[in-house]
Amino acid sequence: MPNFYDIAEGVRIIDLTDKKFKTFRIAFKMLVPLEKTTASDNAMVISMVNRVTKEYQDYTELSRKLASLYGAGLYSDVGKMGDNQVLSIALSGISGRYAFGGEKMEKELLSILLSALFDPLTDERGLFPSESFIQEKRQILESIDADVNDKKIFAMDRCFEELFVKEKAGISKYGKYEDVENVKEDDLLNVHKNILKKARFEIFVSGDCDFKFVENTVKEYFNFERAPYKLTNETIPAKEKVKYAEDKQKLTQSKLVMGFKSECEDNTAFKLMAVILGASPTSKLFVNVREKMSLCYYCSARAATLKKAMIIESGVENKNLNKAKDAILNELDEIKKGNVTEEELTNAKLALYNGLNSVEDSLYSKEVFYQNQIFDSVVLTPEEQIEKIRNTTLKDVIKAAESTKLDTVYTLKGTIK
Repeated sequence: MPNFYDIAEGVRIIDLTDKKFKTFRIAFKMLVPLEKTTASDNAMVISMVNRVTKEYQDYTELSRKLASLYGAGLYSDVGKMGDNQVLSIALSGISGRYAFGGEKMEKELLSILLSALFDPLTDERGLFPSESFIQEKRQILESIDADVNDKKIFAMDRCFEELFVKEKAGISKYGKYEDVENVKEDDLLNVHKNILKKARFEIFVSGDCDFKFVENTVKEYFNFERAPYKLTNETIPAKEKVKYAEDKQKLTQSKLVMGFKSECEDNTAFKLMAVILGASPTSKLFVNVREKMSLCYYCSARAATLKKAMIIESGVENKNLNKAKDAILNELDEIKKGNVTEEELTNAKLALYNGLNSVEDSLYSKEVFYQNQIFDSVVLTPEEQIEKIRNTTLKDVIKAAESTKLDTVYTLKGTIK
């Protein structure tokens, strides 16, 4: 079980150190409410701060320095957790035990990360450098374009917009394309200061490094007054009337995405229900709807427990859209009726066990595993979660299914016959 330490208001550092690894990773996760008015600005800031520092003032110079530190890495990322935007900056490097000169690698690398995040490079105007601004804006716009061009991602995002139409979770992690285009250089330093002052910080320290050194060093950077956001994840019951939304594009295959809402309080049973339904090669959707009935090219389900939602996505020919929708709903009804074999239940549990048993295999997977629990009142180890799954009964799964209702049906309809 990791140890959690509060080092400032709204700032927590998590000890995941483990000497079985030859590397280490330190990741700052900054959580802020996901808002239409701020999502693009926040994404721009976190994308820019890892490009240059005051000591290494161009991207090539910084990359050269990281390469000299045994191929160390400095990364940034933008994501979502329920109604919140997650801004991440992380570094990874080799343990000092394996450095040729026995250098204290966490000291070398942490100084770069902390400089980038807390004291970023500015130009003679007192703003972020224009070159970094232009390049990062272009890259974010290209990422948005890539998601639009990947029709599975596009259809999923559109379903989220409709499913969470009155909730923050429906907002894109980058904001809209036009919002990114309209980001102004003049605003970004204030956005940066706002993130440092108001974000909830979850700092993960993983692998083979000196945790106490990292904790003490990081703590010195939070010697200012903070007013962190009160973060929430709103859950709204399913709409009284199912919402249908459709877009048309020149595609040969249509995408059908169905969004469900649940009132189930048992997250373990809800996840297990989703696996039985459509998250493994032995699931009902895969075996019956895809294989036996040949209604879909693919068909899978996943649970989004923070929002008490389930998403089912499939690739379908136009002529089979209604048949596929009805067949999917029928398989959920079968679970509600208790028509689940012992073999189906066991296979679903094994699928979840396999995922949990691999958590310890990499630093990143451990980090993600515990990050996914930061809103939970009780944090569980992989072994404890396995035990909860083992004790979940068919009755629990049926109850989870009974509370799950169709909310939204989104279709990206292909027009090429």
